[in-house]
Amino acid sequence: MNSVATMALRPSSRRLLASLAFSLGLSWGHAEPIVIGQSLPLSGAGGFATGNRVHAGALAYINFINEKGGVHGRPLKLVTLDDGNDPKVHAGNVRQLVAKEGAVVIVNCLDDTACKSGATAAAELGVPLVGPLAGSRELRQRAARHVFSVRPSHEREAELLVRQLQSMGLTRVALLSDGNCGGERAAALATALGAGNIHMERLAADGGADKLIAALRDIGKASQQGVVLDLGLNSIDVLGQLPPETLTAIQDGLPGVVATTSAPGLTQLSRLFRGRVLGFTMVVPNPETSNLALIRDLNVQSERASSADAITFEGLESYLHLRLVVEALRRAGPRVDATKLQKTLAEITTLDLGGFKLSFREEPRNGSDWMEIGMRSRTGRMLR
Repeated sequence: MNSVATMALRPSSRRLLASLAFSLGLSWGHAEPIVIGQSLPLSGAGGFATGNRVHAGALAYINFINEKGGVHGRPLKLVTLDDGNDPKVHAGNVRQLVAKEGAVVIVNCLDDTACKSGATAAAELGVPLVGPLAGSRELRQRAARHVFSVRPSHEREAELLVRQLQSMGLTRVALLSDGNCGGERAAALATALGAGNIHMERLAADGGADKLIAALRDIGKASQQGVVLDLGLNSIDVLGQLPPETLTAIQDGLPGVVATTSAPGLTQLSRLFRGRVLGFTMVVPNPETSNLALIRDLNVQSERASSADAITFEGLESYLHLRLVVEALRRAGPRVDATKLQKTLAEITTLDLGGFKLSFREEPRNGSDWMEIGMRSRTGRMLR
C-alpha cells in the first residue's frame, strides 16, 4: 500500500501533527504531494471519538487514491492537527496548515463555533473550506463563497424533524439544549416546533455535567410525550461516560420518544437511550443500512484501511468530502493551487458520488439538501 497521510493518535498534549512517510510500497519519485489539511479534536474531553471517526473516513479515501497512483501522478498528503475541541486552536491550526504545510484546501471541521472560526481563517488565507459538519447560516452566506458545504442548514433539519414528530402524533415535548452552536440549532428547533403547533418546554443544560443530568431528570418528572435533544460534543461525551446504572435510571424516567438532529456526535448519541424510540435527521445515508454504491465503496476501502470508525455517520460525511475534493483536483489539472481549486469546485454543477449527488451551481455553495429521518427501535435496532 502506498499512502501519504496523517495517522490519528491520542496524544497527551492537545495538539498533534502526525505524518505517515511517503513510501510504504511504491516509489513516488520526485512527485510533489498535494497537501490537504484538516483540524479535528483528537484529544481532550468531548469530541475525541467523533474526531477520529471523521479522520477515519478521510483517511480511507486518501489511502485508496494513493494506492491507485494519486491524482495526476501526485500523491495526496492529508495533514491533520489536533485542536482539542477549542475553536481558537482550530483557527490557528488552519493558518499553520496553509502557511507551513502548504495545504491547498481545508476539509472537515466539527460544530458551528469551530467551523466559523476556521472559515474566517481560510478566507484570510485564500483557501477553500470543504465539508463543515455544521449547519450555521453564517457558513451559507454569499460572503462565504469559499465554503463548500455538503449538508442542509439547521433550519431545514429542524423542519424535517418536526414533521416527523407531527406524523407520530406528538403535541408536547421538552427541548433540552446545552447552548452549543452559539444557540443557532436550538433557535431553529424552537422556531420549527412553534410553527408545527407542538407545545415546547425549554430546558437549559449549559452548566456542565450536573446540570445536564438534573435537566434530564426534570424531563422525566413532567408529562411530556417526547424530548428533543440539542447537545454538543462535550455533553454527549458526559452521557457516554456515565455509569450504566446512572444512565439507565435517567432513561427510565424519560418519555418514550427521543429526537435529535444530525449534529456531530450523532453516532455516539444514537447508541445511548436504549429502551426509547430514537428519531433523528440524517444528512447522509445510514452507512449501516443503505445499499448505495457509495456505501459499498466505503465499506471496501475502510476495510482495507482497517478502520471500522469510517462506517459511521461522521465517517461517511468526511469520506464524501474527500471524494469531492479529489474530483475537483482531477478537474483542476496537475498544477493546482488554492485559487484554481476553489474555482473548480464552484464550477461543479452535477456530481454523482455513487448515488449521492452534489451541485454547487448557485451561491451560497451548499452542494446538497438531502435529508431523511432515521429511526432506532427500543431494542437498539436501526429501522432505517
